[in-house]
Amino acid sequence: MEKIDFVISWVDSDDLEWQKKKQAYSGEKITNSSNGAERFRDYGTLRYLLRSIDMYAKWVHHIYLVTDNQRPRWLDDKSDRLTVIDHQDIIPNKALPTFNSSAIELCLDNIPGLSEHFVYFNDDFLINRQVTPNDFFKNGLPCDYRIYSRLIPNSDFDHILLNDTACINRWLQGKTKTLKGMFTQSYGLRGNIKNILQLILNGGKVSHYALYHNAYSLTKTEFRQVKTLWNSIIEHTIMQQFRTKDDVNIYLLRYYRLELGKFSPRTPNFDAYYTLNDMQSLTNELDKPKHYLICVNDANTIDYANKKSSLVKTLNKKFSEQSSFER
Repeated sequence: MEKIDFVISWVDSDDLEWQKKKQAYSGEKITNSSNGAERFRDYGTLRYLLRSIDMYAKWVHHIYLVTDNQRPRWLDDKSDRLTVIDHQDIIPNKALPTFNSSAIELCLDNIPGLSEHFVYFNDDFLINRQVTPNDFFKNGLPCDYRIYSRLIPNSDFDHILLNDTACINRWLQGKTKTLKGMFTQSYGLRGNIKNILQLILNGGKVSHYALYHNAYSLTKTEFRQVKTLWNSIIEHTIMQQFRTKDDVNIYLLRYYRLELGKFSPRTPNFDAYYTLNDMQSLTNELDKPKHYLICVNDANTIDYANKKSSLVKTLNKKFSEQSSFER
C-alpha cells in the first residue's frame, strides 16, 4: 500500500484578529444557519484528535493541518510529522479570505507534497480504536459504502446536498453506470433493501445517499476528475467567501466515486456521530469503544459551556498522554 497522509481543517474562533477579519467580510452573508457560530467554534478537540492518531494510527505518513494563518499555541513547531498549511498555500488569492468550509475542502488536493491517498478529518473527529491502512484504503481504493436514502430538506445546508445530487443526476442522464458495491453483507438487510428500492422506484436517478459525518478517504485523482466534470460550479463555490445555497461540497467526490463503483465496501457501523448533548452516550463509547471513528459535534448544544468542560475532562481521561505533536 502506498503512503497515506491525514489532512485536518481547523480554525481558532477565539483569535481576535480572525474575528475582526470575519466581521469585516461578513455583512449580510452569515445570516443563515450554514454560517452560524457553530460552523467556526473551537472546543478543544484538535489536541485529542492528534493524541488519538498517536495512539491508534502511528502508521500515518504525514499530517497536514489546514488553517487561516493560525497555529495552536500548544503545537510543536519542530514536529517532522506535521505541517501547517495556510489557506493562501492552496486557495486562489482572488478567493481569499474565505470562511467557507466547502471552498476550503475543494482545494485540499492543492496541498504541496500531499500523497495520492489521504484521509480528511474535521477537527471534531476522533479515532476511537486501533485502525490500519486497510480500514481506509484497500487495493488502492477508498473504503466507503453505497447506500441510497431520501433527502428531506430541513436546513440551509441541505441545499448544498441537493446541488451535489443534481450534479450526479445530470451526469448519469438517467442511467446507472455500474451496480458495483451496491449489495454486500456489510450493509445489512436494511441497506440492501434501500438499494433495491432505489433501482426499482427511481428509474436510474439518485434520490440521495446515506451520509456519514466522519473522516473521508480521498485521492487526488478523484479531485482531478471531479474538477474536470464540474469545473464551473466548483470554481463558483471556491469564490464564495461564505457558504451559499448555490454551493457544492466535497461530498460530490464521494457521490461520483460511488456511482463509478471505485471504492471498497465498508460497514456503515465503522463510525458514530455524537453531539455535546449526548455526553453520557459519548462517555460510554470512549470507555468501551464500539466504533473506530467518532464525531463529537456541537450542533444545537444546550448549556454549551458546561458541556464543553465535561467533554474536555472526558477526552483527557481517554487520551491522557501528550502526543508527539505537542510542546
